[in-house]
Amino acid sequence: TAWASSQNTVRSGARLRYHFVPVEEWTAVPGDRMVVDTLNTMGYFFSKKGAFTTFRVATGRDEFVHYMRLRYYAATPNTSWVALSKERQNDPVTFGDDDFFRLYDDNGKTRTSYGIHTHKWIDVMLARSERYESMGCILVSKDVLQIVDDILTAKEHSLNVTTVYGIR
Repeated sequence: TAWASSQNTVRSGARLRYHFVPVEEWTAVPGDRMVVDTLNTMGYFFSKKGAFTTFRVATGRDEFVHYMRLRYYAATPNTSWVALSKERQNDPVTFGDDDFFRLYDDNGKTRTSYGIHTHKWIDVMLARSERYESMGCILVSKDVLQIVDDILTAKEHSLNVTTVYGIR
């Protein structure tokens, strides 16, 4: 899908116009979806009611890393996901004190190692201009994580998430 934007309006394809709502005023409703631009490290929520909002994210590092006894390329994959489960992780530095929302591939059939979560130093990370900070997961503020939780609750425990490299 091609995205075109102006100050307060985004057009998806040629048909639907979205109006901007500040993230602080976002109200989760069933059918909301999340898009993450891994090039510009920005996130978006889109509502079926025609609203959208933006927020900063941190995504995977553009390098090979050693993490959890694995060596892999840490850039966040650009694909379609479904967030289905809320989990608690035992590392309060890497995952913050909040929940971890697991991302699944294949329309929710294949569990991945990726997720949406905060970090102990998320505010510092999100304040930077370069936000390639994670080992592949999507890192968000506590407020955005609460919206993810609200959407999962509103939509029978699932959230469609798309990661793309650049939004046109």
